[in-house]
Amino acid sequence: MGLSDFILNRRCRGCGAQKTLLCGACRADVEAAIGPHRLVAGSLPTHSAVRYESTVRAVILAAKRTGSPECIAVMARLAQVALLQCIDEVGTESEVCIVPLHSGAKTRAGAGQDLVVAVLRQAVKGMRDSAVEVRVADVLQIRPHAVQQKLLNREERSSNVRGSVRVAARARLQGRSVVIFDDVMTSGATLRAASQAVGAVQGQVLAGVVVAHRPWISSDSGRQAGEWMTDD
Repeated sequence: MGLSDFILNRRCRGCGAQKTLLCGACRADVEAAIGPHRLVAGSLPTHSAVRYESTVRAVILAAKRTGSPECIAVMARLAQVALLQCIDEVGTESEVCIVPLHSGAKTRAGAGQDLVVAVLRQAVKGMRDSAVEVRVADVLQIRPHAVQQKLLNREERSSNVRGSVRVAARARLQGRSVVIFDDVMTSGATLRAASQAVGAVQGQVLAGVVVAHRPWISSDSGRQAGEWMTDD
């Protein structure tokens, strides 16, 4: 390994292998993990490409912390899988507006951009041959949460995000078919809040789509959310 490799820290974001930012084995691990999965966030059907675990988790964390183009490309590939599954299931023949949630301040600082929006835009570029016209409508405005979501149980998460998401006044979503997009889903509280905000301006929310979903332990039930949130 040369000096430039030390300087650039060229190690696989998944397994730490040298001289590559994402090795072939880790790429293969991610591909092998693709479901896809159909989940339920409250009453909102939500499509996910993979579980947030193992190599997938490492790749997504690397994208959040470093903005690695290789990792963002993998996330876009997964997003595309889930989006295509969603569009196929809802069976719409009209244009679909994909409305992204926004990355938090910490992720934006680490990635150097809004990661959720960047992943979605890259995914949509690869869907130009889709039978349904897909466009990104970046119209949500999100107020910072009073408490970090990761510190709360399922019910507390829903309360914490209530009223925190609204649609920008410039948006024209009335009567349009809408899909809400995020990177990782845990409880689905933010997806539900976004869905309610879009519904309040008469947008027709068809489903949610996420890159990955994370089974989590609810402190009030003692069960993994993945055991009762998924219907795949």
